[in-house]
Amino acid sequence: MFEQGYKIKLNSQNYLSNISAVKGWAKMKPEKKIELVNEFNAKVLNGTQPTLSSSSYDMYVKEAVKGSPGRIVCSMMAGGVEYSFPAYCKNDTSYFYRTVGPVYYASNGDTVGAGFNGVQIIPNSLKVGDILPTYEDMSTLVIATKSYEEKQRVLDGYRAIESIERNTTHLNPQTLEWEKGDWTVTKYEEVWKNIDVKVLESTSLSSHVIHYVNAVVDRCEDVVMDGKTYKAYVIESETWTQAGFETSFAADNVKWLKQRENFQQKLGNKVEKRLIKSKFLNLEGYYVTYLTEWYIPGMAVVKSITYDSEGCISSVNTWNDVK
Repeated sequence: MFEQGYKIKLNSQNYLSNISAVKGWAKMKPEKKIELVNEFNAKVLNGTQPTLSSSSYDMYVKEAVKGSPGRIVCSMMAGGVEYSFPAYCKNDTSYFYRTVGPVYYASNGDTVGAGFNGVQIIPNSLKVGDILPTYEDMSTLVIATKSYEEKQRVLDGYRAIESIERNTTHLNPQTLEWEKGDWTVTKYEEVWKNIDVKVLESTSLSSHVIHYVNAVVDRCEDVVMDGKTYKAYVIESETWTQAGFETSFAADNVKWLKQRENFQQKLGNKVEKRLIKSKFLNLEGYYVTYLTEWYIPGMAVVKSITYDSEGCISSVNTWNDVK
């Protein structure tokens, strides 16, 4: 449907819901929660809810190659940098790339992280009830490093502290027989010392996002753009996000390193269990949000609404002025 030179206006509105801060929310009945969520979403959709932020972008079709496979490359300028998003169509299936290959993050000329964005795959021959495949994003960004020395208490040996003469039955180590008589018992104590351990500590922000969890074609709706009516398939899905700060260590003492890694792992598991118990994360340890998309076969997703974990709208993205 696209031709080279087409221009598209992208509009995005973001919203913030503090609905979970409502007094008594945690103990509120589900019916009441749903009522408050629906009220918030209605305000968003009718334009009476203030936006947290709003932006628009001009995207243009840089390349349009027909055939099998067909290729479309859309580009946009942001901050003086051109970003391109290729899409391919082969065997009546569309493949949408937000990036091609790894994305590297740099700071002061050094690479401090990398990320990979999965490919969104949508067949053009859809029907209500179809299940769509998931796709994943992964990234790691090192945000801080520091080196320092720590003291490690290590066992340096044993020291005799006293010898006691005893008259008792004991095992003769030469004959391996129990004998009665006088023998000497020597007591020892452990000798410890502190050694310097050189440590390199790195703190990184890692994320793993699974898109299209339980993605299903829910229904069909007409979408009007620039006076033209298109048949769109509405896709409902979940987005699972796992993100957090991770601290890793390198040290010149294996024992110290093992002890510190075990401590960090126990601490991380403890925090995750608390978040799961509070239902902030699901049982798999992911934060769940929801997504509704309007997909026009042969074109793209031309509208999307993102919902937070409570079901409140957090963003609305639309295409306009396609020409």
